[in-house]
Order: sequence, then C-alpha cells, then structure tokens
Amino acid sequence: MGLVAALGCAWAVPGAAQAAVLTRCTPPRPLLCARVSVPLARDGALRGRIPLAVRVVPARGRRLGTILFLAGGPGQAAIPTISGLVDARLSPLVPLLRHRDLLVFDQRGTGQSGLLRCPALEVSKSFDANPEQAQCAQRLGSRRDYYQSRDSADDIEAVRAALRIPRLSVVAVSYGTKVALDYARRYPQRVERLVLDSVVGLRADPFSRETLNAVTRVLGDICQGGCRAIEPDPVADFQALVASLRAGPLHGYVVGRDGRRRDGRLERLLLLNLVVTGDLGPPTIFAELPGALRAWRQGDPAPLLRLSQMALAVSVSENPRELSAALNSATLCAEAPEPWSLTSPPDARLAQAYAAATRLGDAAFAPFDARTAFEAVISGCLTWPTPARPPDDDGRPLPAVPSLLLNGADDLRTPLEGAQEVAAALPRGHLISVAATGHSTLTTDLSGCAGRAMIRFFLGRPVGSCPRGRRLLGATPLPPASLAAVHPAPGVSGRAGETLCAVASTMADARVHAIDPFYDGRFPARRVARQPALRSGSMTLRLRGRRIAVALNHFSYVPGVAISGPLRGGRLLIEGLAAARGALRVSDNGAVSGRLGGRAVRTSLRPCIPRQLRIILFGPERSRRAIASAARRPIGRSIGRPSVQR
Repeated sequence: MGLVAALGCAWAVPGAAQAAVLTRCTPPRPLLCARVSVPLARDGALRGRIPLAVRVVPARGRRLGTILFLAGGPGQAAIPTISGLVDARLSPLVPLLRHRDLLVFDQRGTGQSGLLRCPALEVSKSFDANPEQAQCAQRLGSRRDYYQSRDSADDIEAVRAALRIPRLSVVAVSYGTKVALDYARRYPQRVERLVLDSVVGLRADPFSRETLNAVTRVLGDICQGGCRAIEPDPVADFQALVASLRAGPLHGYVVGRDGRRRDGRLERLLLLNLVVTGDLGPPTIFAELPGALRAWRQGDPAPLLRLSQMALAVSVSENPRELSAALNSATLCAEAPEPWSLTSPPDARLAQAYAAATRLGDAAFAPFDARTAFEAVISGCLTWPTPARPPDDDGRPLPAVPSLLLNGADDLRTPLEGAQEVAAALPRGHLISVAATGHSTLTTDLSGCAGRAMIRFFLGRPVGSCPRGRRLLGATPLPPASLAAVHPAPGVSGRAGETLCAVASTMADARVHAIDPFYDGRFPARRVARQPALRSGSMTLRLRGRRIAVALNHFSYVPGVAISGPLRGGRLLIEGLAAARGALRVSDNGAVSGRLGGRAVRTSLRPCIPRQLRIILFGPERSRRAIASAARRPIGRSIGRPSVQR
C-alpha cells in the first residue's frame, strides 16, 4: 500500500498504545504527518512513552521506495531540515524524491518528540559545561539513561512498522551515521541501502585523537598550490603556536561589532575550537588561517585573534527545538568512552584523565599536545552520573548492505580516517573522499560530485570517485601590518599608490567577511547584521531580496587606513593617519577614480589583489550570490563537546 493511498488509515504499532494516523499537514506542500508512540524504556525499568513526530513527503511519481533521513547532533531535530532537503537549490536528494517517499522524524528527546530541556545548559557559553551538566543530569533523573543510539535505532523500527514500509534506504549525516549503522546491525533485513555522509568512526577515542591528528593533514591540504604568496609552512607555524601557548595565552586586540577594539586572548581550547569550526563554519576560517599563523609569527596576532572570535560567534543553534543540548549530553555522556572510571567521583576522574593524557605524551596528540587533549576531555561529562544502564556493546558485524560513504577531506568533526575504518568493516561499502570539503559533504561539496555519486548509487550504477575539489575561497594573502607593506597601485607612486592598493585589499576583506553573517542563524530573520573589521571599524549588511547591501563604517584592514561608504556603487571616503586622504569611486570592474592626498588618480585596482579574490570583489553578481548561497548550505550538523566531536 502506498503512503498517499493510506492517507487517513490507522495502523497498529508493535508495542505501542495507540495507532499511527497519517494526515495532511502544513499546506500547500504535500506533507503527511503522524505520531508514533514508543516506550521510554523498552526493558520495562521505567514507565512512560515518547510520542515521535513523523513527517512524510510523498513521491511525486511512481513510488519505488522510501528514503529515511537521519540528522546529526546528537540532539538535532530532523523535521526543520525538510525545507532544505526538498529544495533543489540546496539538496542533491531532490532528483531521488520523484519516485521515493522521504521519511523524516525527530528522534527521541529532540524537536517535537518529547524534547529534553536543560535551560542552564542551553545558554552556557563556557567551554567548561560541567556545572550545567551536573544540574541537567539531576533534572532529567533516571530517564537520562534511555536516550542512547540503540534506543533511536529501535524507534526507527517502530516507525517503519507503523507505516508498513517493507524496507528503508537510509541517508544519514554525522551522528546520524552512527544511528544508521546501529539500525542496520539490529535490523539488517529492513535496510535496502545506506548513504553515510560525514561518518562517525567505529572506535571512538577518549581524547578524540582522530580529530587532533587530522589537523596536520588538513592544514597541509589547505595550502596545496595556493599559499605561494604567503610562503608559509602552516603545520610548522601551528606547532610553534601550540608550543607558545604552553607558556600562557596569546594576548592582543579584537574588534567588536561596534567597531571598537577590546582585549583579546587565545588559549588552547580556543585554538582547537577555531580549527574544528573551520570544517563547517565560515569558509574564511580555513582560507585565512595560513596567513594568520604567519602574521602571528611575524608579531601581528590580530588576524589570528579575529579568526578565533569568528569561530566563537558560530552557533549551531540557540533554539532547543532545533538542537537539544540536554539530549546531546545525555547521549554522549552515556556512550562516549572516557579516560576515567565511570564509578569514580569527579575529582578522581580529573586525576585519571590527567594521568592518561600524560602517559600517552605530546606526540600522540600532534600537532596539539597532551595538555590540550586533557583540557578538552574534561570540558564535559566529568560530573555526569554513572549510567545505571551501560551503553550497548554490540559485537555483531556490520551487515552486507549496499553502502555508500561520503566524507570531506577537510572534515575534523568526523575525520576521513574514521570513514575509512567503517568502509573497511562494511562488506559492501564504498567510500568516496571529497577534496576541499568539510563536514556535511552532500550539501557543502561545491563540485556536486558527492551528490552525483549518490544518484548513481541509487540507480545501481558505478559511483566512481571525486578526484578534484575546489574551495569556496582559496588561501588569502598575509594581512599587511602597515601601509609600508602594501605595494603601490600601477602607475601611481608614493603614499597615494599604496593607499589605493590598501583600499583594494580592504574592499576584498570586507566582501569576504560579508559571507560570515549567514552562519548567524538570526541574520535572515533580522535582515541586517554588523561585522567587525580587522583593525578597527565595522560594516553593516542589509539583505534586500537576494542581494546584500554593504556599508563600510571607518572599516580598517590596513593599519592607518579606514574606509567609509557603500562597498558597491557609491563614493568612498578614505581616512586614517597613514593614508593619503580623499574620496574615490570604484566601478564593478575595478576601475577607480578620484582624489587622494590632493592629487587626481585614475587606474585599476584589479592588480592589487590576488586572482582568487578578484571574482568575489569584481566578479558578476551571480558569482557573489553563489558564494553567499553556498555559505547557507549545510543541513546536517554535529557538535559533540564545545570544542571536539566525541
């Protein structure tokens, strides 16, 4: 029986107290809604049930099966992702949905499925969430032990049975890949195929060494053929920074959204957060990291501190109905391996973790060190009570289900090495690594190769490989530490020529960072945002239809040079103690005219900036829209602890 034909029918749910009824909901989109009631504790230790919110997008043509989408987290609600999953501009799943129903449900404890709430934990901005987690564990009580991955796997089977679906094709992202594999282990006869995007490895390390060690590989990949102008060794620069942080934090200044400087600092966990955020945060993080590291080694910490501030501003979600911090802790603190005895009190756990990290030594965590690993592991779950129901140690082998694994080479939350491990354990697994791509491969791969491979996989054709990849932004140049470090514009000598190229670099920096507010979930609703400059000042961004209007407010990228005015199509006022002051007009193709330092200037700014930035500043409007659109593409997310995916 097809799902559309069954509209309005009630089906018995094994072990459920009530039947599931599919009804039409949220017109005009053809969407079907249902509730499937499942036991809180299938072992009978606790009473109570959880109503799972289920949504189905019916196939538009002849039905060939059902695709179940599993979101990340743990804790991400899946229902809010439906609009992105069915949007042809954002989702490579859309061609498959012509002949396949799309099944989505909020896993237990998330969204509309018995949402777990711990308000203090939700608003905590600290890397040390242990006090809030202890409070959360007390608030949840004994039910906290029944939000493990195996429980979600059994919930999938209850939903499948309730909807009378013979077999499921599962598309999962990030933490959802773990739930998908648990379901395939427990119910292999119910799985038609698996697509695992950003794969959680089989053997999690208590110190997340798979993430820490992958940083060296990713740093090297960032500069493949793109950093000759900077001439850095980013790995050596990074290791030098880690060594420097052993003596204490890095101090300097950062600029706030009000345009004013304030004290800034960089510590071990902030550095770790910076690089891990780079695999899914603004593309400017990885693009600017090599130059920022080199600038620090030359005595200019401002670019590095700016990147750290940017990474801290990236929020997965501040809405618990989109991501439950309580569920995240309940699952991870029950399942993730720890470098301490679960029966030990917090003080003893602290000592055990320190001893374990010290015993492994700094080399085990390169390019980080043992102290960083220790600080990261104790940032969460240290105060979580010993689970009364230990995690499931499922020794069953992975089933011989056709499986496609997709992983970005830049992914640090779920590194490529973990995907390789899973692929080797799957009898019919095929792994595709996508270069220059981070987390949530299907929606962040700009080449589209991963999506095309998934389509071929569903059609039973050879999936091929993705040998090439392109970055949204190539490595950006070393930020000038003074106007004297700026080469003059062609045909214009002296301070006026240097100021012209400083203007070009400033405009390019502003255009690059105009992408960043798309990672602030509030920007589309407010339609206005402010971004700080590198040295001082800010810019205001207003979303008008599909265009972004950018106004610079004493925006300074080169010390002593500040710009005010519209980024496109208006008069720019050039100020600053080091600048040749005046006013300029810059056309869309880079031609500039005006007066600086009392002299008329007319030339082109295009030679002043690297080739990879020219399309962003002077390219066609559709190219800039594509960059902004790509910045909003990720659908599945994984968070783990504040700094590292566990």
